[in-house]
Amino acid sequence: MNRRSDEERAPYQKAADALRQDIAEGRLKAGDKLPALSEIEKRFNIANMTARSAVRVLREENLVYAVQGVGTFVRATPRPEAAAEQAKAGGETIEVSAADLAKITDLVTGLATQVQQLQEQQEQFRRQLAQFEQTSR
Repeated sequence: MNRRSDEERAPYQKAADALRQDIAEGRLKAGDKLPALSEIEKRFNIANMTARSAVRVLREENLVYAVQGVGTFVRATPRPEAAAEQAKAGGETIEVSAADLAKITDLVTGLATQVQQLQEQQEQFRRQLAQFEQTSR
């Protein structure tokens, strides 16, 4: 598939490309706040909805994340080699604090316990149904 020339790309794609390049080249670093939509509009001479679309593309690519009422921030990205290795493996990297990881682990453990209990209940219901069917004959 051939990449469309810069002239053929939609304005939101051009803006997203430039912002992506700012991130890749370190002009926007992990944790930095993305320029306000009004600044993106002025920089690329685009409408508000077009600027929103450009930022949406970056969010979909997991390069930035939004905090409601605060702004959109650049995500910490893995080193290029790690990203390439991960892409080959088909995985995705996310950043999680140790406290959040502990909470997630506790939730997963709790869910596993609940699944086991439900499986035991299901087996018990099956036995009861089998007994009921035998006595109903």
